[in-house]
Amino acid sequence: MNYGIRPLFSLFFVTFLFLHFPTAFAHSDPGYSHKGTPDEFKPNWMSELPGSTRLKELSLPGTHDTMARHGGDMIQTQSLELREQLDAGIRVLDIRCRRVKERFQIYHGKSDQKANFDDVLLGVTEFLKDNPSEIVFMRVKEEENPIKSTKSFNDIFAEYYIDDRFNQYFYQVRSKQDNPTVEETRGKIVILQNFSDSKDYGLDYARFKIQDDSDVHTQRRLFDKWDAVKSQFQSANGRQTHEYYVNYLSGSGYSGAFVFPYFVASGHSSPQTGAPRLTSGIRTSDLSKHPDFPRKDCTVSRKVCSVLYEGTNILARTYLTTNSSEIKYVGMVFADFPGAGLIHAIIKLNFSAP
Repeated sequence: MNYGIRPLFSLFFVTFLFLHFPTAFAHSDPGYSHKGTPDEFKPNWMSELPGSTRLKELSLPGTHDTMARHGGDMIQTQSLELREQLDAGIRVLDIRCRRVKERFQIYHGKSDQKANFDDVLLGVTEFLKDNPSEIVFMRVKEEENPIKSTKSFNDIFAEYYIDDRFNQYFYQVRSKQDNPTVEETRGKIVILQNFSDSKDYGLDYARFKIQDDSDVHTQRRLFDKWDAVKSQFQSANGRQTHEYYVNYLSGSGYSGAFVFPYFVASGHSSPQTGAPRLTSGIRTSDLSKHPDFPRKDCTVSRKVCSVLYEGTNILARTYLTTNSSEIKYVGMVFADFPGAGLIHAIIKLNFSAP
């Protein structure tokens, strides 16, 4: 994917969509939010969890490319700042670090996100000081090639890990497959270690059961993306062994036409929270074809309808709330622009009766 695309192309893409794919009426859903301010505050929801609960039993709302707020529609995946995400109930972060002059700068692809790893750790530790009942999971991954850096990724991470400002907040894993209790990890950062090192700084992300089908290179690939998300929800809920499950709602693509992160999350023609949905151009009488997606412009007999696009955030929120009596566990769910309704639907699973 070309992360160097200028934001101006966003305008060209939106114009293309309006010309080629008719839009439905304005639409908003609590699963998706591009407002830049939290709709609800849940800064200490984990305080209600029994201390004996194991981490593998938790369903956790997270953000994909947590710090990606700059660079235009092809790059941006979040509208809330880090602290706002945590206050809204997000408990899993996706942090992409690029080695720049022997420190970590936060990037999304080739796009500098105007923050460094110090900013991330200071923000998280300040949140944990204010909310000691909470646990923050943090995927750490190297992004792009280093710039003027001779130290290895592992050596630089080790410096942060032993830094007096932060070291007391890192949970010390017993092994990369550790499964501690909530009580053992309250007030801590649990690293999801997505880099190789002989030292175990956190849980081994590579051994998680992960759905990350992020290549949505055309609008109609959104149907396949949702099928992958839904299948992972079902696999997680029906798990026979206690594994760490990860489900990414996010996706984007650049293949002749732009497919922006906001479109995958919302199905909208533009980023706004209440923007119209796009129509897919598919007309069908087959209710088994893309059954979770809404219809409009049905014929008088209602046998043939246009299929509308719907974002993964909205589909996920609807699926989890509609099937709340059956779905008890989904694992870690990473989303772009999550709204309060999606966050709440995931949190609520932790308090469902067995």
